[in-house]
Amino acid sequence: MSRHTGAKSNDRARRRLGAPGRQALDAEYEDAYPSLFLPAMQLAYRMLGDRAAAEDVAAEALARAYARWESVRKMQNSTAWVLRVASNLTIDVLRRRRFVPAAADSRGFDDIVTLRLALAAALRRLPRRQRESLVLHFFAGLTDVEVSESLGITPSSVRTHLQRGLATLRSELQLDPEEISFVGG
Repeated sequence: MSRHTGAKSNDRARRRLGAPGRQALDAEYEDAYPSLFLPAMQLAYRMLGDRAAAEDVAAEALARAYARWESVRKMQNSTAWVLRVASNLTIDVLRRRRFVPAAADSRGFDDIVTLRLALAAALRRLPRRQRESLVLHFFAGLTDVEVSESLGITPSSVRTHLQRGLATLRSELQLDPEEISFVGG
């Protein structure tokens, strides 16, 4: 018995199993692209403050989604998966940047640029789950349930991570609770 190799035999096997062919997957991905790219770019922009870098991050997140599209498309919330990838990539960009804290003026952290840099540095120091929960909830605008689905944890765990992460940020940045929402957006 000979074995078939090559792309044509893979397409035939897919059709026999009822799986969509590459062209159908590509068309589905192209349809989903605009609704995935914009939130990923917005998330990266809010964290980086640089449109070009945010577009690069979003493009990389979507390239990774395309490479795994057959499984990503089946997810209950593929947008959450893309946003998680985008947030991880954004954090990688922030890690590669050299952070030099700017001196605060006599008014404190009034300058939004200084505050964003301080926030980015404080986020990098948080435990991974707290950072991911905060970024997906506050920067990407996901609900507790959507964050829990994205991270594979319970909604109550998400709320715990959010509470602890916010408490740490407030303490490190010396902000009132109302000011934290201003920092994010």
